[in-house]
Amino acid sequence: MTRRRARIATYSGLAVAMAALLAMPVAHIDRHTCNLIRPGMTNADVERTIGAKPYWHDGVIGFQGGYPGGWAGRWPRGHFRYVPWVGLNGVIFVEFDEAERVVGATFHDYKPVRWSPMDFAFERLVLRFLKWCDWCWRAHVW
Repeated sequence: MTRRRARIATYSGLAVAMAALLAMPVAHIDRHTCNLIRPGMTNADVERTIGAKPYWHDGVIGFQGGYPGGWAGRWPRGHFRYVPWVGLNGVIFVEFDEAERVVGATFHDYKPVRWSPMDFAFERLVLRFLKWCDWCWRAHVW
């Protein structure tokens, strides 16, 4: 095999790997995942279930709709607060009490209004790589 063919094969393999990584979401924000969130879970349990920390994912930087009960981070009714996980498929709102335990979770089919391809690629490529490095470090792979 000539050097040129080897280089083409290497670049083609990298392009296929990047396309595969771009096709797989980091955060699983959908109705099924929302149904897995149970009352009494901690924020860490919810992050493990969804696969990412709260707020914006998949390059979404704006969506049509509002927060149920007020702006995130406030205590809109009683002593509960809503935390959103926003993705291309919709939004999961998780309601936490004062002890930071889940009271409930709802999924809304909000559509993204603004989308950033740079944020999308950064999350799916760079953050996934950093998450993998963190896993390797904790598992003592190297």
